[in-house]
Amino acid sequence: MFNSLNSKQKIIILSVVVVFVILFIALIFIKPGSKYGDFIRINKYDTYIPNLPDDRREALNASLYNILKLNSNNDIKSISDANIREYPIQYNYDEDTKVHSGSFIVDVQSVNQSYLMSYRWSSGSQSSHLSGYTATAACLQPDKLIYGSFKCKDDFTNSQITNERDPIIEFLPYSTFNYTISASTDKKGEVELNVIIFLYSADTRNGGREAAIAKYKTEVVNWIKSKKLNPENYLINYSIN
Repeated sequence: MFNSLNSKQKIIILSVVVVFVILFIALIFIKPGSKYGDFIRINKYDTYIPNLPDDRREALNASLYNILKLNSNNDIKSISDANIREYPIQYNYDEDTKVHSGSFIVDVQSVNQSYLMSYRWSSGSQSSHLSGYTATAACLQPDKLIYGSFKCKDDFTNSQITNERDPIIEFLPYSTFNYTISASTDKKGEVELNVIIFLYSADTRNGGREAAIAKYKTEVVNWIKSKKLNPENYLINYSIN
């Protein structure tokens, strides 16, 4: 049948076939876009956090791209081995506010780096209980780094810190599953500390929100003291997530 067609008809059919082949290849190899911009796909969501909505996945993927861009000189767009670490993975659900929250670690072997990922989302009809950062990537404390330490920077760290003689800089950024501590400078060049506290359902149950906040603030102060430093020497800015 094909041989019975004239040359013009053959060219049209072949052109259509070529276009469909190109589109098919593009769908396979071209990474789909995201409303959050460039991203690095994190693997194993379905294995470890199957109920995480696509929107939060995309936001976390974008957060990972941004932090890798801060800490790597390599072509990070080609990274495909960002994997969720099996342990520890934290997840909480607050029945009163319908807010889901959690955190996990992502390991990227190709660049020998790991990060703490945190998220919040609401399954209620409105999200008035959501505030602050709802999808973040942050530096890990050294004892959680399986590839060794590196000079990690994240969105909570001001890269313009000039007072490097302040001894606390050596220990920052510092993060746990309940809070992160980073540093910045004020207009006078003095180091100040920025603390983000992450509250989970266990913290807010039975009206315990304020007590939990006070508890974590005390932990932050005690952590500073554990480094043989005086907390009163620093302005500490707290934000609650």
